Amino acid sequence: MTKEIERNETGLVAAVSQQLCPDIDPKEFLRTLTKLVCNSVKGGLSNEELMAYLMTCREHELNPLMKEIYPFRDRRGGFQVVVGVDGWTKIMNRHPQFDGMDVSDNPDAGSCTVSIHRKDREHPTVVTEWLAECKMDSHAWDTRPIRMLRHKATIQCIRYAFGLSGMMDPEEANEINGNTTTVTPVDSAKTIPSSYAVEKWARDHGVTINEIADAAESKYGKGWKALTTDEWTDVKDVLVTAKIEIDEADVYGQDEGVTA
Repeated sequence: MTKEIERNETGLVAAVSQQLCPDIDPKEFLRTLTKLVCNSVKGGLSNEELMAYLMTCREHELNPLMKEIYPFRDRRGGFQVVVGVDGWTKIMNRHPQFDGMDVSDNPDAGSCTVSIHRKDREHPTVVTEWLAECKMDSHAWDTRPIRMLRHKATIQCIRYAFGLSGMMDPEEANEINGNTTTVTPVDSAKTIPSSYAVEKWARDHGVTINEIADAAESKYGKGWKALTTDEWTDVKDVLVTAKIEIDEADVYGQDEGVTA
């Protein structure tokens, strides 16, 4: 970073500092920004890159010190601006035409649908993202796939609803740099349903995890977490049939116990 930016206390740096951090002196704002944000990028930021970054911060009123937006250098040396999910939702919630959002998780189908309503449009913007297309080989996706897919669908819907461009989400940045790899969709006979989907189905159908485990062991000789999607479908059919038979037996038993 050259002295040109460092001396620009009344220009862009001062404007962004006053807009986003009014209680911080522009010099202190620049020093903190350099230490916490700019120096985290390989090779630092040139004056031009810093200016482009700060202009994006100012345009969308995103605070770089709160990690709502940050600079990123891809493996080819190119400069990108990345916005985290908190930044995207902040843009959405602050937009004067924003009129609500609906989210529908469908773990059984491996999808998430987000609808964003605008006051100036008759129909909502609707986006559906699929786990098979979005899931990446990372700890976050392995442990919180439903939440991560919801973030992905939300960000994409915000882009379409408000016509945003020139910014990446963290998953796109990781994929460009090869930090994570997209999981290739495979046949349902080989995929394994998520624990979330299994547990949700159990709650919805009044079945315990122990009953699922017993059915999986009885039919396929393995634990329920090792079931493929096709095998899980078979186990669900077995459990639903058994529950119907139990319910019918209870009803018949009550009928037989009634006396005139």
